Amino acid sequence: MVLDRDGVLNTRQSFRTGPEAIDALPGAGPALARLRAAGAAVTVLSSQSCVGYGYVTPEAVHETMDRLQQLLRLQLPAAADRPAAAPRLDGLAAGLEAAWGQADLVTFSVGTGSEDSACAPGLADDSDAKPGDVLVRLAREVMCVPSTVGGFMVGDRLSDLATAAAAGLTPVLVLTGAGHDSLARLRAGEGCVRESACVVVPSVVEAADRIVEAMGE
Repeated sequence: MVLDRDGVLNTRQSFRTGPEAIDALPGAGPALARLRAAGAAVTVLSSQSCVGYGYVTPEAVHETMDRLQQLLRLQLPAAADRPAAAPRLDGLAAGLEAAWGQADLVTFSVGTGSEDSACAPGLADDSDAKPGDVLVRLAREVMCVPSTVGGFMVGDRLSDLATAAAAGLTPVLVLTGAGHDSLARLRAGEGCVRESACVVVPSVVEAADRIVEAMGE
């Protein structure tokens, strides 16, 4: 289970800033909690070329990710009202109090794709960025999820849908963030994924509902 960050989990962009400029999308924390309680191993995958361009440091990206995880946890109900956790494919407990409602793994790329735009040597390489599936394969390896196990990728951009296709995941397009524009472009024939191959939902809340339902089939 892979999710993009900006426009999917948070409502305010923080591409060139830090943790003070991020805010969780309403319902995102409970949506992640529901996915994890159903047994999904959840990864947040984000393109952070802002590091390569020199706008922020890698440390600032980590601090921003940590702040988002905190905001997601703050959306959750009291522990007594949380659902029981299902067994996990990776063998980890899904209901650990310290991690409930947040992602299991956060990973991001930093390359700009051009030596001319990179602020330092080595920061031009974007071979691990979307729409490639390098970080999805890494997430599978880290969380011991076999490549034969299917899954979903939730995003608001065509690059997210392309990443899902490259990784053999079902693409889920949310209409938050850039989702409406992406849907219009999809219907205009842009991108490498057809609309008929995607699940289109209003937000990550409905995405979690659809995915949990599919996991139970």
